[in-house]
Amino acid sequence: MTMKIVVGSMSEIKLAAVRDALARAGRAAEVLSAATEPGVPAQPLGDETFAGARARARQAGRAHPGAWSVGIENGLFFSRDGWQDKAVLVLRSPDESERLAFSASVAVPNAVIAELKRRMRRERITVGGVLAERTGCDHQDSHAFLTNGRTDRQAILTEALTQLFRDVLPEKENA
Repeated sequence: MTMKIVVGSMSEIKLAAVRDALARAGRAAEVLSAATEPGVPAQPLGDETFAGARARARQAGRAHPGAWSVGIENGLFFSRDGWQDKAVLVLRSPDESERLAFSASVAVPNAVIAELKRRMRRERITVGGVLAERTGCDHQDSHAFLTNGRTDRQAILTEALTQLFRDVLPEKENA
């Protein structure tokens, strides 16, 4: 029987990253999607990001019992280097155990953070939304703009998911 992985999102970027990561990790699975509500602000900060990823994984698992589920939530984290955007990934097994991982981070300029903080009290806005208004970049993939085209959101997610899948999912012959 083919292993199933349900992604707690309808985002094409997230779905493509899961498919690419499975192939790179040498794992076989049917990839499904489920619309989920992370229950966090449009732009999660710090711990809200963990809660959003976990909620997405749990809801996706309930939508497809017996499947592995993945919750992916990007959020902002403050470090000594300033504000960073990174994804929290939660992989949930059919027995409901969870494994947590993180993507690489991308620095976000202080001016963008300042505008985001001013606006997020009264509207659903994200770093990607602020940057899209300022630059015309894709609001769902401001990572490409922030890295001057060196990488994009899908590539960053694929890299993190590939390692997570190698560490946790059974190999093809055992799936």
